Amino acid sequence: TEFVQTVTVEDTTPPSIDVEATDLEINCDDTRIEDAIQDWLNANGNAVAKDNCGSVTWTNNYTGAVSSCSAPIEVTFTATDSCGNTSDTTASYTIIDTVAPTFDGTLPDATITAECDAVPTAATLTA
Repeated sequence: TEFVQTVTVEDTTPPSIDVEATDLEINCDDTRIEDAIQDWLNANGNAVAKDNCGSVTWTNNYTGAVSSCSAPIEVTFTATDSCGNTSDTTASYTIIDTVAPTFDGTLPDATITAECDAVPTAATLTA
């Protein structure tokens, strides 16, 4: 007598996100803005995931947008296991400006005394 049994193992458990993605702030005077964003993307926003049946592959929905001192840009990082189960974590990057503008050229004296009929011409300032 012979008996044949087929056992199918199905993975329906998505990867677990052990460390959520973290936000990134970049100063707008940094000459490496695009590089800093790419480094952050390559590190999956510093997120860590694991799967109970194998390895995890990361993707993200970054569209190439670069913000210039405006609202944060949100990126979703997706961990996918070999069976197609997914888990997401979201973080934002922001380009910030912490440097005050400076005046180009020479500033005029702060106090000028003049006669009513001899008001000096106002200085032109650029920043």
